[in-house]
Amino acid sequence: MVNISSLEKYIIDDIELYLSSAKTRINDVGFDNWFDNEINCFCNCSFLSKDGRRLIQTNDKRYNYEITTSIRMIELYGGENKNEYYTKLLQRHNANLEFEAINGFEYDPYSTTKTKSTTSRKKTKQTSLDFGDKPKKETSAEKKLKAHSAKISMLTFKIKPANNDNTI
Repeated sequence: MVNISSLEKYIIDDIELYLSSAKTRINDVGFDNWFDNEINCFCNCSFLSKDGRRLIQTNDKRYNYEITTSIRMIELYGGENKNEYYTKLLQRHNANLEFEAINGFEYDPYSTTKTKSTTSRKKTKQTSLDFGDKPKKETSAEKKLKAHSAKISMLTFKIKPANNDNTI
C-alpha cells in the first residue's frame, strides 16, 4: 500500500457536489482518461493558461478540491490498480512542490499583505499629487476671485480737479 500521508493536509471533508461532477465525467470518458486529465491538467501547477498565468497552486483551495477528488475517485474506481494511481498522484504532487520551491507562488490567497496592483495604484496617486512642472488646476474660489478682480480693474475713475477759486 502506498503511503499518502503527505496529502493529508490537502484533503477536504465536504465536497459532494465536486464528486458528483467527477462521477459524471468518469461515466462519460472512463476512469483512466479522467485520471490522466486530472493529473496532467487540474493537478499540474506548472500548467499555464493562455495569458501565461498558472491555473492552480498548492496553496490554493482549488488544489485541495482536486487532490481530494482524485483520492476519492481512486478509492471508488481504482480497483486493483489503486497503488499505481496513488503513485502517479504522489509523483505529480512532489513535482508541484519542487516547481513551487523553484518558482514560488504567483499569489497567496490567504495573505493579508497588500497586492502589487494596490501598491501601484497608490504610487500613481502619489505621483499625481506632485505638482512639480504641471500647471495647477484652479479651484472655483480662485476663478471667482479672478473674475471679480478683472471687473474691478476695468473700472476707471476720473478725478475732477478741485476749484481753487474759493479759498479762504
